[in-house]
Amino acid sequence: MVVLDSANACDQSNLHQNHFDAQFEKIQSLMNEAPAANAIWLQSHRPLWGVNKPDDDIPKTDLDASGRYAVIDRTLQTAFARDSLPKRVHLVLSGHMHRFQTIGFEPRGSLPSDIVTIHAVLNPAFHFNFLSFHS
Repeated sequence: MVVLDSANACDQSNLHQNHFDAQFEKIQSLMNEAPAANAIWLQSHRPLWGVNKPDDDIPKTDLDASGRYAVIDRTLQTAFARDSLPKRVHLVLSGHMHRFQTIGFEPRGSLPSDIVTIHAVLNPAFHFNFLSFHS
């Protein structure tokens, strides 16, 4: 497992972009040194591909081509575009969004699956607003 320190990555701008570009470059180096037979997981506070429903507060640049989904973390996606993860990365585990999501990509294996976990203490007084997306 490789850990990405993404707590300060900005969802809607490229704040601290050089820092995250350097982290992705280092992650590439670490993964290239790992034994070929090992499966690799990436753990990150913020998801690489977390999905929100689009609303008035979401910049149009964060929408996918269909306009139906808003994909967060521009900073990490920019760093990923410069130094993409090797095909050996099978899974990205992340949080930040206070909801659970599983995200897969077609064609299968083109990008690692992303599991976004709920980063919150489950408390009966806490109201979760679960999102559901359907094609």
